Amino acid sequence: MSGERPRDIIRHFYDNFGWKKDARSGRSLGELAHEDLDPRTQAYMDANEERYCSLFQQPGRYFLDAASGGEPRTRFSGSFQYHVCADISILGLSEAREVLGERGLYVIADLAALPFREGVFDGAIASHCLYHVDKGQQPTVVQEMARVTRSGKNILIFYSHKRNLMTLLEKVCVEAGRLLRRNRPAAAGNEPPPIYFERVPIQTLTVGHSDVEVTCLRILSMPETQFLGKVHLLGFFIPIARWLENTFPRFSVHLGPYVAIRIRPE
Repeated sequence: MSGERPRDIIRHFYDNFGWKKDARSGRSLGELAHEDLDPRTQAYMDANEERYCSLFQQPGRYFLDAASGGEPRTRFSGSFQYHVCADISILGLSEAREVLGERGLYVIADLAALPFREGVFDGAIASHCLYHVDKGQQPTVVQEMARVTRSGKNILIFYSHKRNLMTLLEKVCVEAGRLLRRNRPAAAGNEPPPIYFERVPIQTLTVGHSDVEVTCLRILSMPETQFLGKVHLLGFFIPIARWLENTFPRFSVHLGPYVAIRIRPE
């Protein structure tokens, strides 16, 4: 990846691999490479995201899905007339059109320079994409999302941060997972190309915004769930993680890597 721009790395990953479908499973190759597909883990991830749907219950006209790719976040946009997908991957936008049809609007866009006027959106989400943007531009993306979102409306960012208990344990889980790894459903020869992944402190992303709330999206990530599945403890630990996330959403930020950042422009 030396010398390549993060934007080019990400576009190459998704156009040539991430949004392509595996003929056997029907899933995207990106999912097969970077997600735990155990149904219990998938249900855990879905339930955690659904906790934030209430942020977008108020009806609106335009909903921004920043870096939607081929999997637009439809669970958040049901109250909106149009679901606007902004992405740098043509293949991703084509897949999004298959999901949304005429309710979707599809824009090739640089998230750090969104081609929209101020305050046009009644809600916005950036789901697990910001850490794939050049780390120096990540705060700019947040500022751009705030610029194009109406005052008093919600912006939701799913992000990953470094300073948590599970990240400290992750190396151990990754090594253990390699010893116990089962065959994944991706077809042979579909090894994923490199992908850019860099995180900055949450405070760096939210600087300049006063109405901000940071809560734990989920404590367990793929290395932990795969390891727990192999040792037959996943069903035991998921309810514990969900109880902590629901009961102590702010404290649990210190336990797991994935957070939800809610920003309300003033």
